[in-house]
Amino acid sequence: MDSYSKSTYIVSSVFSALGIVVLSRVLYIANVHFLALPFIVMGSGVSELAKTSSADSLAVFAGMLCILALLKRSRMVFLLAAILPAMRTDYILISMLVLAVEFVRERRAASIISAAVALLAYISINKFSGNYGWLTLFNHSVVAATPYPAELTPSSNWMDYIRPYVAAIYDMISSSNSIAYVVAIYFVCALLLRDWRIPPISRLARYVLMVCRKDIQSTALLVVPILFVAGHLLMFPDYEPRFFVLSAALALVWILSKGTIKGLAPWQRARSPTEASAAVGALDPSLGPA
Repeated sequence: MDSYSKSTYIVSSVFSALGIVVLSRVLYIANVHFLALPFIVMGSGVSELAKTSSADSLAVFAGMLCILALLKRSRMVFLLAAILPAMRTDYILISMLVLAVEFVRERRAASIISAAVALLAYISINKFSGNYGWLTLFNHSVVAATPYPAELTPSSNWMDYIRPYVAAIYDMISSSNSIAYVVAIYFVCALLLRDWRIPPISRLARYVLMVCRKDIQSTALLVVPILFVAGHLLMFPDYEPRFFVLSAALALVWILSKGTIKGLAPWQRARSPTEASAAVGALDPSLGPA
């Protein structure tokens, strides 16, 4: 038994290390200096996964590979997105988001096939594991825990469904990796307040579509991770930091890659004036090259 428990920690350590290797490649593509790697690893919680006896490090490794494939526009993204739900079923959200990006970028047939395989894997795993359904799991996890979930009667008090969301938001703000989400929220608010003549939801949707088409880096490192966090908490309001390590790491990479406009940050590699102007213009066309 002792050797069995130790083996799970070894597996976690190995996949955490592999995840860091893939993260270093993401840093290179995002034009962030490798010296920033230790700060991202510690700030996002990747290093903590090596100490846990869970499948989280394997999921982060697979998710990081999927994001890397998206950044490189590799066809491997379709295979990786299809198998992500087998690593962690909640990663079905990442699969769907990544494949939605590929669909928008005109790789539609492969995106649909990969999405169908991912959904089949998700449904099969839940069916064979005897999932009790969302409402029962929600009540069992965040309303009234019971040793017999199958016999649980869902609450009819609407406050029992509001309180978990308030607690999840508080836990997220209190977490060590909250800075990634604070900066992302700042950019979203700045976008929504920029042009009052267009409804906020329409403005946000138009902006996300524009980014997906023109700036794959911001899509992979900001849009996908933030939408994953939002969707995950909306469906299951329990902010457990290990669930969001991948999102925090990618958001921190994006923050460092876009951390300066006026000058060159110490963690960035040198860019030509044309590259720098194009990178800024991808986020806001009005700031791009004339």
